[in-house]
Amino acid sequence: ELVSEFSFEKMQKAGGAFNEEKLDWMNREYLKMMSHEEQEEYISKFLPDSIKGSSNFSTSILHNMTPIVMEHISKGKDVTDMAEAGELSYFFDKPVYEKDSLFFKSSKIPVDGKYTTLASYLGKLVSIIESMYKVDFNKDKIKEVVWPYAEEVGRGDILWPMRFSLSGREKSPDPFTLAEVLGKEETLARLSAAIEILK
Repeated sequence: ELVSEFSFEKMQKAGGAFNEEKLDWMNREYLKMMSHEEQEEYISKFLPDSIKGSSNFSTSILHNMTPIVMEHISKGKDVTDMAEAGELSYFFDKPVYEKDSLFFKSSKIPVDGKYTTLASYLGKLVSIIESMYKVDFNKDKIKEVVWPYAEEVGRGDILWPMRFSLSGREKSPDPFTLAEVLGKEETLARLSAAIEILK
């Protein structure tokens, strides 16, 4: 068919254009049409061995984080790039950070006794999350129970340390999404670790 359609008269002198942005867009649209299981398998294929071979690697976390990763990729290499930039490691490895990083930049907590104050805030947060049923542990339900306390104390002084204790990064998904991906037990473990750091 190509031979029969080919014509020298239709050829142009200008070089052919290759639109990489359009190709990425097309591939992204194709990835969106995959089932969750297919997307999960696709992401797994491009995760580096340093993550997949880790003793902390969890298929349940991979399953939960798939929608988040899919929002940020157009092709498999994007998964690898995210992993190499450390944007996925906190899902599997407990974060390491300095205790002062847990404080919101515009924190209203007085300087005197700030560590014990924040530790008490996180302790209350642990109690709130502990009271949740495991079956209801999704981002909407987590937000529903945490938000009133954050409003009472100050959103920055609750939501920032919650997110940072779960990810150890200044840029990461919101704390409710992080908690859902990590699951109830790991969320509580990381919040408890943050409290220990503050002591």
